[in-house]
Amino acid sequence: FPEQECGRAAAQALRRFDTAAEPARPAGAKLGGDLGFFGLPGLLQQLAQADATGALSLHDPEGNIVGALSLERGRLRGCRVGHLQGDDALFRLFERPVRGTFAFLGEAIEAPAAPPESAPHHDLAALIAEGMRRHDEYRCARALAPDGTSFKAAGTAPPPDEEGEAPGFSRAVWQRACQGATPEECEAGFPVDPLRVRRLLARWVEEGALVPA
Repeated sequence: FPEQECGRAAAQALRRFDTAAEPARPAGAKLGGDLGFFGLPGLLQQLAQADATGALSLHDPEGNIVGALSLERGRLRGCRVGHLQGDDALFRLFERPVRGTFAFLGEAIEAPAAPPESAPHHDLAALIAEGMRRHDEYRCARALAPDGTSFKAAGTAPPPDEEGEAPGFSRAVWQRACQGATPEECEAGFPVDPLRVRRLLARWVEEGALVPA
């Protein structure tokens, strides 16, 4: 549909992918734009394909920095979002996407790359794939336990701990939810990515252990 707006937008997006494999920009080079157009997965994919090194900051509509990532040769070196760091912080950006803008400040790295087995950095392609999976799972959990909803226990006994979670984590989330905290307030109360909290709330709602207050 080359004459329609959707077709023109698709063509423009494809032209950006065609240039994604260009060498990383030199030190001090800047890249910025609207996250609504690029989308975080597409932006990270372009930076990974370009073996980019530098600092990526994400800004809300008011211009406040809400996320900061550092890259080295297209791999994730670090990420911080509020009180979260590392992979938890990155997954937070996928699960609750930022609406706003981004800025990338490139750097030049002259030293030879470290061997993969000794490099502490993370493969962005694998993180993007996992982030997209978590995004879909989070949307489903959010439909069962929507933002702004307060819950109460349908019974007296708390559910058993979730398999794979730290001992006591499920009980702590349960207690906070039963005290009237909304799902987003529950998420903010634990230094983990939001899906781990919302997944528990959704499971308890689906099982009937939690009901709207």
